Amino acid sequence: SGMRVAERQWRQNASSVYSREGVHETMTTPTAVSIESTTATLIAQLRTVLDLTHTEIQVAETRVAQARTEAVRRELTQNAENGRTRAIAIEKAIRDLGGFPDVIGPFLGRAAAAVKALTEQAEPFDEALLGDLALEGQLLDRARYVKALAVSAKNSDVEDLAGRLITAHTATVEWLTTVLAEDALGGPA
Repeated sequence: SGMRVAERQWRQNASSVYSREGVHETMTTPTAVSIESTTATLIAQLRTVLDLTHTEIQVAETRVAQARTEAVRRELTQNAENGRTRAIAIEKAIRDLGGFPDVIGPFLGRAAAAVKALTEQAEPFDEALLGDLALEGQLLDRARYVKALAVSAKNSDVEDLAGRLITAHTATVEWLTTVLAEDALGGPA
């Protein structure tokens, strides 16, 4: 019936949002979804990305002490610094959308990272890296979703931010994958 046609059309639009390159620019927005609703969802997703970014920063700082090589220590230190820069940009985007960043996010990030570090102390190095890879994968997927929401809300600033997040998290996923491969081969990790 009419509802099924509308749902099928919405699913086709939604499925065309994601591609290897990110979000298609030709996406059409379902008429039932208002810009205000999309903006509220965008703020909520950005808050979640911000919380995860705080966790990412703390995990990177924790891993510096566990790194076996100076190159990995430098990369982790840089990742934490870049994470702080991303957190500032995400906070600004939340404010620009009329929201308020969660002021306890950094504390939650520290707490989550501390719990993660304590539980992973007994785990092999590769298991800790796989956990880090899962966190980065979640950040990457959420950045892609934020980009889709920004396109839907016609917000080019948040769309640009999401593009930068996608680039950063893609690079981190690739780096962690390389470190895992090196570890598997008995290399530097």
